[in-house]
Amino acid sequence: RPDIRIKGGDTLSTLSTNARYGYVGTAIPDLMGGITNIFSFKNFELSVLMTYQVGGLIYDNNYNSVMTYSSWGGAMHRDLLNAWKQPGDVTDIPRLDPTKTTDNNASSSRWLIDGSFLNLRSVNLTYTLPKTLTDRLKISNARIYAAAENLFLFSKRQGMNIQQNFSGTTSNTYTQARIMTFGINLSF
Repeated sequence: RPDIRIKGGDTLSTLSTNARYGYVGTAIPDLMGGITNIFSFKNFELSVLMTYQVGGLIYDNNYNSVMTYSSWGGAMHRDLLNAWKQPGDVTDIPRLDPTKTTDNNASSSRWLIDGSFLNLRSVNLTYTLPKTLTDRLKISNARIYAAAENLFLFSKRQGMNIQQNFSGTTSNTYTQARIMTFGINLSF
């Protein structure tokens, strides 16, 4: 049969209906948590919160959907530029063939990625004005602050919100927005 061949003692097929089902991992991470700390020096205070996960697999259905070649005018991932084109090409992306989309983009371990991440979730820098200055301004307290949320997220797949659920799958959600806030708190 032209759709089956033997390589290294394993049977390979170009048809997803011939594929073998098997256990390839778990969505449950080996370790997850957060690190927070507050640093104070004179009138300055810096607080930092980082969250992390080590291990676990994520099934990236969104990546699968943009790696398809089935609809003209639809969104396609730039990784498709690395698709197989001629004998001798070394790639893990199948030839772009609209008649083989069902097989090339079938659910498989091809779409599993490492779920590890490190997220700098929040940073706050605060300066409290000295008492001598606040007394002259006739206020009881004054603080100037700058805060930032979601400064960076290191993960295997750029642009994917790897923290969206615990089931190991993705949906059409954006990564969390980066937010910068500056302000003054006055107490009279």
